[in-house]
Amino acid sequence: MLTAKYFRFAAQSHIGHREINQDSFACFEDPITHSFCIMAADGLGGHVGGEIASQTLLQHIQELLPSYGTFFNQDPMAATDSLVQEACHALRQTVRKKYGDLDAHTTLALAWVDQEKWVSCHVGDSRIYLLENSKIIWRTKDHTPVEKMYLEGKISESAMYNHPMQNILLRTIGTQVAPELDITLHPKFEQNQSIIACTDGFWGNLSYSELIELAQNNQFESNLENTINQLVKKHQKLDNLTAIIIKNH
Repeated sequence: MLTAKYFRFAAQSHIGHREINQDSFACFEDPITHSFCIMAADGLGGHVGGEIASQTLLQHIQELLPSYGTFFNQDPMAATDSLVQEACHALRQTVRKKYGDLDAHTTLALAWVDQEKWVSCHVGDSRIYLLENSKIIWRTKDHTPVEKMYLEGKISESAMYNHPMQNILLRTIGTQVAPELDITLHPKFEQNQSIIACTDGFWGNLSYSELIELAQNNQFESNLENTINQLVKKHQKLDNLTAIIIKNH
């Protein structure tokens, strides 16, 4: 089990049945405030450079996080917005410098947690779940036409998973323009709660009951690894899959 000062966490990523893993993930603990940030990103398979985009974005976020701890305490939503937008600007500069006009894209699911509150930030169809006891009480809304159809009551949530338009994204983080971010401020992260940040290759192959069982298991680090390995064996064509789970001590 991996630990920070106030939190326990587990993280796993798998290439699935693809040639390369375009998913990236990162975890960061502020050494002064002991706030903790988890993030997952999925480089878009239909765009050349997805692996570059996801890795470079998370690298820049990690580099910038130490300078944002005080700002996060003062104004968590503004701090998160500024942090991610600055990292996205650095992504665009880095890609242009190294790769020219490469049109690379990625999603992002980020959760930044301290002892008083937490903030979620996401773009695309990588998700953040908040679980309490044996329930999923909140999740991010995908930036997809399929999510829009679900919210409008045109399809059920279960129908989203295998919908032919599920892979179409309405928002991404790219190397050309600044992204539109969804940022939400949440109350205190309680002892009986869990947060999962994950890519669509992970959540798209698990039911809600399986997600709940995974998060509630006290041995969730080994359980996460086993779950991903079982998915790889079960499916013949599996996307990259990545997940991070965080709990209070």
